[in-house]
Amino acid sequence: MNHNRKSYDTAIKHITRNGLLNHILSNEQIAAIPCFNISRWKQESNDKYQFCEVNKIIKEEIELIKPINQSFKIKKINECYFKLADTFYKVISQVKGMKSIIKE
Repeated sequence: MNHNRKSYDTAIKHITRNGLLNHILSNEQIAAIPCFNISRWKQESNDKYQFCEVNKIIKEEIELIKPINQSFKIKKINECYFKLADTFYKVISQVKGMKSIIKE
């Protein structure tokens, strides 16, 4: 019998422990993870891993982003804004002397 044991990225374990799994993965992705894994990750101590403090920073950043992802309109506006900003940057970088004009 050939059992392929699945391994999950440590980040998935951390976001699960911090209660953020539903905000990061889709319902289909979560359903593919065995319930006993999710339960075990939720019960792990926060300081089990060295440098786990980084996860606190990530959790804070995700908490800031969550409201944006809950609204389709806001999400779309942000996507368009970043595309526009990226396009603007590409155009400016192609025009000689444009950076000095903008600085003035």
